[in-house]
Amino acid sequence: MASARVLIIDFDGVNSRQVSDAFNRIGTISTVISHHNASLDSLLDINPTAIVLSPCNLGESYQLDARLLCIDKPVLGICNGAQLIVTALGGTVTPGPRLETGLVQLRRRRASLLAIGTPRWQYVYMNHEHYITRLPKHARATARTERTQIAAFEIIRCPPLFGVQFHPESPGSRYGPQLLRQFVRCGKFYQTTGGRQNYSSESEAGRAR
Repeated sequence: MASARVLIIDFDGVNSRQVSDAFNRIGTISTVISHHNASLDSLLDINPTAIVLSPCNLGESYQLDARLLCIDKPVLGICNGAQLIVTALGGTVTPGPRLETGLVQLRRRRASLLAIGTPRWQYVYMNHEHYITRLPKHARATARTERTQIAAFEIIRCPPLFGVQFHPESPGSRYGPQLLRQFVRCGKFYQTTGGRQNYSSESEAGRAR
């Protein structure tokens, strides 16, 4: 099987290099490109195993080109990157009454492909002042915190879309490396099957290692 390669799209944030380093620490090659260069054609030319939308600093007016979510690769949005997925697909993100920052306790609301092998309760690092308040069609919330009702979500399609409001690349997110490994496994699965099957916990147990 070809080596996994994750493409990280940088939206003028400060975390893209940290996200890349986090993938490197789990043994996955990663490449960072600016959102200015992330056209649909360029993504097809690079042909990564999976795509990450990094935390961004572009302001509320920026809209992600929804066509970038239609490429045949799993996509993971982190923090504001997750919010870009939501707004691109018709969901809602609104300013919150206060900043949620630091280590907070995350509770899994239901089974999640990215959470396989992690506990139902865990501490994660948060740093955001906007909140996902309405998910787009077909999305389901998979985790929450005391202040954030939608702290993680997924859209189970072929291949899937994932979003996490927290920062798995942060050392404060203890199970962040496991989440990133699971995301890479998902990408490898679609790389191997050519998108002919849906990824599931059974897939993880069998073919996506």
